[in-house]
Amino acid sequence: SPWNVLTASMDYTINTNTLLSVKSTVLSGERSLVWFSALPEIPDYQNPVTGAFNNREIDKEFMKSIATEVRLLHAYNIGKIKNSLSTGIRFATAGFDRKEDAPGNNLSNFDMIATGVYDEDFHFGSTNLAAFAENYFKINDRFSVTAGMRYELLMSSVEENDANDIAGEAEKERTRQFILSGIGLQYKVAKTSNLYGNIAQSYRPVDYAQLLPFSTVSKVDPDMKDPRGWNADIGIRGMVQNFFNYDVSLFYLSYNDRIGLVNKTDENGHPYILRTNVDKSIHKGIEAFTELNITGAFDGSKTMGSLLIFNSFAYTNARYTGGAYKGNKVEYAPEIINRIGITYNHKMLSSSLQLSTQTKAFADAANTVRSNNPVIGSIPAYSVIDWSVSQGYKKWKLKAGINNLADKRYFTQRTDEYPGPGIIPSTGRSYYMGIGYNL
Repeated sequence: SPWNVLTASMDYTINTNTLLSVKSTVLSGERSLVWFSALPEIPDYQNPVTGAFNNREIDKEFMKSIATEVRLLHAYNIGKIKNSLSTGIRFATAGFDRKEDAPGNNLSNFDMIATGVYDEDFHFGSTNLAAFAENYFKINDRFSVTAGMRYELLMSSVEENDANDIAGEAEKERTRQFILSGIGLQYKVAKTSNLYGNIAQSYRPVDYAQLLPFSTVSKVDPDMKDPRGWNADIGIRGMVQNFFNYDVSLFYLSYNDRIGLVNKTDENGHPYILRTNVDKSIHKGIEAFTELNITGAFDGSKTMGSLLIFNSFAYTNARYTGGAYKGNKVEYAPEIINRIGITYNHKMLSSSLQLSTQTKAFADAANTVRSNNPVIGSIPAYSVIDWSVSQGYKKWKLKAGINNLADKRYFTQRTDEYPGPGIIPSTGRSYYMGIGYNL
């Protein structure tokens, strides 16, 4: 998988109040795969006459893209109100070629030479033009407002050359444009704490991966629409003296035409999985981060080091609000994700222990617990402990750690792609060590 990214940027100070910046990025990458394309329980077949094995399958993908963004930042005053205007334009174009199911050799060596045509040959193209403007209004020393708007023009195309199709080629093009807006408020309630609130429109175009069937028993809705929605949050963040940091917020997300997986049955009674717009979903909950510096509470950090206890907590109630799955939980949306840990720092020594917990989730909109289809089913709750330590000496630093300290068996995803179909199992207990030197 060769992957190359080239980036160039320029900043130009026009005057003391105005800054111009330009950034361009070029990406060129590939991903190639040779494998025996069969279900895990099916062994490789050896011809009893010739002694030869089956031909391998060759898959290749090529990705190329270029993007340029020009931004202008300008500070100005309206009476006593200080303002900062950020505006700009972005242009991007990308191409993605995906070639699959070509026969390779039947040997055991790595060989990417195809001995026949690709059964599937897709070319995806996209062009994006965006213009945006955002203004920061500092009303006074306590209150500020940030308002912004963005215009998007998105053109996408899919070209398919099917070797098994008499028609030979099929091409689809789609163009859409829209305007997104948002506003944020911030009010300083004390010297080291402030209230904040934001509300913004959102848009998520259908991506390349969602347009391709992910197995022979799967289908993609040809009339799939781009999801739209809006999100809002309100919270408070700050610091209590020098020993307690916090950031607590409530959030609400309205997600229209959410894309997911649905079980269907064809006219012959055969089951299949359809990727389509399931329906509208609402996500609401609370996010909280707290950090307590125990030694900092009595100014003992200089002699004893710092002992920090931290906790990152998120509760999400994500459910469909319409259609056949009204009231069901959204796929891959556990109610609780919590990370709690302790960190000790003293001079050049640092050590951290963290416990990560995630509650049960589902892989489909029907909230299926068990199924003969390995792509559909529940994702059980799990907890994982990680530990790390680092020790410095002059310009040297030694790092070591253990991931999944308790050697838990868990998984977070189900897939019908390689190496599926089925769950993607977690990595068991693993160790790492590294050494660094600062020049």
